[in-house]
Amino acid sequence: MKRALFIIFFLLLSGFATGFPVTFTLYDQNGDTLGNIFVSLDYSYESEDAERITVITSEEGKFTSDFSPGIYFLAFTGDDASTPGKDNYMQTTMALEYEMEKEITMLPVATINGIVKDKLENVIRGAELEYGCNSYYDNKFPSETSKFGTFIIDNAPIGQCTIHASKRDLVGNVNIELTQGELEEVVIVLDQPVKEEQGLSVSWLILIVVLICVAALHFIFRSKKKKEDFDPFETILKTLSANEKKVMTYLKDNDKKSTQAQLKTELMIPHTTLFRVLDRLEKKNLISVKKFGKVKKVEMK
Repeated sequence: MKRALFIIFFLLLSGFATGFPVTFTLYDQNGDTLGNIFVSLDYSYESEDAERITVITSEEGKFTSDFSPGIYFLAFTGDDASTPGKDNYMQTTMALEYEMEKEITMLPVATINGIVKDKLENVIRGAELEYGCNSYYDNKFPSETSKFGTFIIDNAPIGQCTIHASKRDLVGNVNIELTQGELEEVVIVLDQPVKEEQGLSVSWLILIVVLICVAALHFIFRSKKKKEDFDPFETILKTLSANEKKVMTYLKDNDKKSTQAQLKTELMIPHTTLFRVLDRLEKKNLISVKKFGKVKKVEMK
């Protein structure tokens, strides 16, 4: 009898240790499911080191993994085998407390393999890197090159991207246009010297004083004009977050009305984030959200 109770207790304990299943369904920015792609999920709980699981989604874009209760930082990377680079990315913080299903809207990305050299083709280790690229999230790109003079970005947002590199008194940069799933090979040559600052001449000082006077007169004129051309909508925008501004501006430019699904597609705001944004705007009495069947209509007041 005691042996049977011990076995039952052990099985129950194992069940608690395993946790509970969470099923994720992945969508692209157009709302289509991402089926049959490789997905790497990096997750971390509180201060623990990040762990990674790699799976292949089902035809419906789903996969399931076990978690213990807690608040997790989740980073999803999607990789379609038919393209050379990474294809989709999304990061979020999520409370996982019981068996559940979650929808994740992935954003389009590309991969950058870069190397920094000097004019003599020598690779430059420890070169400082700065980026002027599109941003969907808190980008954490490499801040400097490796000991081999290289850097890799797996989740670079698509669109125009400028990368600057510098080492001591030399700088270089490259401009690229990224498309989804692309693997961009980048070579940055440090061939531009940094000019040293020089003292200002009398003529430059006079020019600066004149420009300051012109700027002051321009400021006074604009201040008067602003009082005459007061725009309450622009004043309201200044009090809103970035995503709230996007929604209000889109509504203003589209006859002051839209649907939640259209806002999600046009503005590329994740479903859960858009829900919270609309809720805040509605509480501020700036919009109204009404449900008609399965459609949620959004109107600006």
